[in-house]
Amino acid sequence: MSTRPTVRLLQGTYRGTVLSRDDLPQSVEAFLGIPYARVVPGPAGRFRDAVPVPASHDTFDADAYGCICPTITSSIDEEDGWTVGEDCLGVNLFRPLSSSSLCSSSPTGQEGQRLPVVVFFHGGAFNFGKGADRDMASFVAYAERPILGISFNCRLGPLGFLPSWVCGKEGVLNLGLRDQRRLLEWVRDNAAAFGGDEGCVTLMGVSAGAHSIGHHILSSESSTAPLFHKAILESGSATARSVLSPDHSRHELQFQSFLEEAGLPRSLPADDILPHLRSLPLSTLLDAASSVWGRFASSVRWPFQPSIDGVGGVIPDLPLQLWSSGRGLRPPLITGFNSHEGTTFVPMKASSPADFRAFFQTLIPGLTSSDFDELDRLYPPPDVAVAQGEPYTPAVPSYCGPQWARLATAYAHHAYIAPVLHTAHHVAMAGKPVYVYEYAARAEPFAAANHGDEEPVVTHDLETLGDFPGLIPVSERMHGFFSRFVASRQGDPNHVDVGTNDKNGDGRGDTGAALAPPSQQQEGYDDPAWPQFVSPFDADGGPDAGKILVFGEGNDERAGGESEGVVARVRTLTKREIAQCRFWWERMPLSQGSGTPLK
Repeated sequence: MSTRPTVRLLQGTYRGTVLSRDDLPQSVEAFLGIPYARVVPGPAGRFRDAVPVPASHDTFDADAYGCICPTITSSIDEEDGWTVGEDCLGVNLFRPLSSSSLCSSSPTGQEGQRLPVVVFFHGGAFNFGKGADRDMASFVAYAERPILGISFNCRLGPLGFLPSWVCGKEGVLNLGLRDQRRLLEWVRDNAAAFGGDEGCVTLMGVSAGAHSIGHHILSSESSTAPLFHKAILESGSATARSVLSPDHSRHELQFQSFLEEAGLPRSLPADDILPHLRSLPLSTLLDAASSVWGRFASSVRWPFQPSIDGVGGVIPDLPLQLWSSGRGLRPPLITGFNSHEGTTFVPMKASSPADFRAFFQTLIPGLTSSDFDELDRLYPPPDVAVAQGEPYTPAVPSYCGPQWARLATAYAHHAYIAPVLHTAHHVAMAGKPVYVYEYAARAEPFAAANHGDEEPVVTHDLETLGDFPGLIPVSERMHGFFSRFVASRQGDPNHVDVGTNDKNGDGRGDTGAALAPPSQQQEGYDDPAWPQFVSPFDADGGPDAGKILVFGEGNDERAGGESEGVVARVRTLTKREIAQCRFWWERMPLSQGSGTPLK
């Protein structure tokens, strides 16, 4: 009988399991569902900060994923076999079986022997998802140098994010982000027990997970030892979408709608609202949340979102102000976007210029008539775009309105691409290495590079990609870059640090393919090194400004086609893209704080 991997922590001894899968190149040791904090179910813990896990001499099994946060899709999650409950703050850890000899329950391992750590933040609009949504076992198993991969759950929806004047007064805003901060503190205190290096921690997140990491970047104190050292932000940033004050009219409207759907009387005093919500059955809260979500989702004014929570909070001020004032960290960074981020979010039937304007007027009420004139210039009607030689992509399907692709393009820039490049600009201007990507391989349902399509490519998930031969080399490149960045203390995706898996001393690891030298970073090259990002928004950027790495361009296998496309090539952001991003940067204040221009 094989011995199960075992780790001793202050909170108890945990026995994991070994994952031996046909799709993995090596076995992986997994410790699943370990609590990093506790939420007492029901009135005692609901809408309150999580509490520490008590010390224990007991032994616990950690061979199955733990409880996940209740959301409006909990009934579906339960049908799929997941356990759902309010005490959901669990962490999952993965390390190569081959690294067991390096892993010690003592933090005294030699530097370079302990495993670089990567912590995954899942997406889901702050209302859905779980840590297990990303196959971290695959990410770890295919890495050139042994690493420790981590995923986790936190509170979501109204249990984690209930922005309002009432919750601000009670000091319970952004509980989901506060859960995340507790997780990072747990990693700092416990990574060494799993062989991890708490001095080399990379945060990796997608969509809302990337937004979350952006907030942690800006709220971290540069004067103290940081909880992380590098970051990978996929389709997200602290300035993405909207980050409003808790008493903003949108939040108050959604909060009042939630209270009404939950059956609270309008006459209830403010001090009694949270106690009343705590006393309700969980199913009542979830039903109310579902109704509110359905009311606002089509306009992309999603309820139950992070909000500005003031001094000492995770979002102490407008993110735009925090960037400008130099607050927070400027870590080495990988960030990027998918070519068609907006396809799955905007109204499919948008058919007229009036529909285009109405969508943004509802989403961003502060836009002026001159702003809309500028929008029409930057995102001209489809016939004008064709005449100018820059038609919108993807092509409009027969079941979508003629303005759909135009609207999707503009929304993609507003909500994702411009904020991503805004983050890249600020980190690059601080002198830290930044690497920007575009994921361009197309997939259903719109024959586009939709939001989130890169996830199985990043993890080298062959269960998903096995039927698409052209995506395998794309995945090898993308996963290779990301995992090398994790393994490098300097945050270099082109090389890993010399360590246990680098006997020949070339800095690439024994299994790593040689990368193209900088002289071959020209556009169109199919196997380039990844050039550091030089901001094109800086007047002194020079001839190398705006270069990004495009993965999978021309590949349409997941959209039903047969083209394998180009694995990777370097391209330069266009003048039109830069102008479009500048437009949205200048109007970021309309989606932050009170939603008014900064003075």
